Amino acid sequence: MATRAKPSALDSLGAQSLGNKIALLAMVVLLLAGAYYVLAYSGLSEDRDAAFNRHNSLAREHQQLITREQEYLDMMRRIEEIRQLITDNRVALPMSAELPAFLAHL
Repeated sequence: MATRAKPSALDSLGAQSLGNKIALLAMVVLLLAGAYYVLAYSGLSEDRDAAFNRHNSLAREHQQLITREQEYLDMMRRIEEIRQLITDNRVALPMSAELPAFLAHL
């Protein structure tokens, strides 16, 4: 009595038509590509979000620094104006050693 062995998956695949083989191959390739994408690129979305947040933070800080720089330049101009005013007043008003004579003159 000869026992008939069950046909293996490869034997049944060999009996399929070319169109079925191509469809099966396409499904396997898509499954592998999907698995690769999930495993390789899923962590990159978190990195992208972190980089985007960092970019926004740095852009805000840059704007604040530009504002502070303008305030600093305005203050430096004001300091220079005050120094010039002090210099002009020193010329117009007598020095402390000359002050008693100046008051006596008034």
